[in-house]
Amino acid sequence: MIKKIISISLAALILTTASTSVMAEEHSGEFIACADTTLKQSVVLPVGQPIYEHLQVNNKIASISVNITSPCDEEYRSTYSNYAYEANRVVERTDDYLSAEFGIDFVSVAQPLWSSSSTTVQGLLDEAKAEHGLTYNGNKTADIMMAFSDVNVGGTYGATYTGTPYAIMFHSNYDQDAKSCQHEFGHVYGLGHHTTTGKCVMKQGSDTTLIDNLCTTHYNQWNNAKNKY
Repeated sequence: MIKKIISISLAALILTTASTSVMAEEHSGEFIACADTTLKQSVVLPVGQPIYEHLQVNNKIASISVNITSPCDEEYRSTYSNYAYEANRVVERTDDYLSAEFGIDFVSVAQPLWSSSSTTVQGLLDEAKAEHGLTYNGNKTADIMMAFSDVNVGGTYGATYTGTPYAIMFHSNYDQDAKSCQHEFGHVYGLGHHTTTGKCVMKQGSDTTLIDNLCTTHYNQWNNAKNKY
């Protein structure tokens, strides 16, 4: 599948813990860093914890299979010796709701090793894109790249180029990682930020209860874009 490369304009968005944000207008291809002033905490999860998706019988079979490659940098691999399992676990958690609502099934196809050297959010995303991008297992091509990093970037949870298949998540803990990934996947499908009241995963910040929630506007946008990849 040929992906369109869209011109990029930089716009960093900073958020307080109360999720009060000052944001520039969002455009397709715009760089967005999703941040919070809450300090990140690394929580070591028990090895061998099962992926929730594999413990249930889904009543609705997803009809849109989307291959996800997840480059993992050395910091993330240092945090988790079973980094491939952990990255896969987060990706699989994010699509439970998307599968039920839109028929989107994320398939975690690879967790290639990535050597990060940048100390900036955009630099790290660009590194993962340049080193691996959508390519995995030599010559295979995924649909979306969701990179995993544990570099301390000052409370930023994730970043992407809106409407393009490239995103990065910065490790905090399992619940926050899952929420952050679902949020960034929303940007990948072209969704902007939720800036009003109500529960929506497209709202920035550290409220992990926002996962699996979409406001009417973003629900309709995601539904309309479900065949993008």
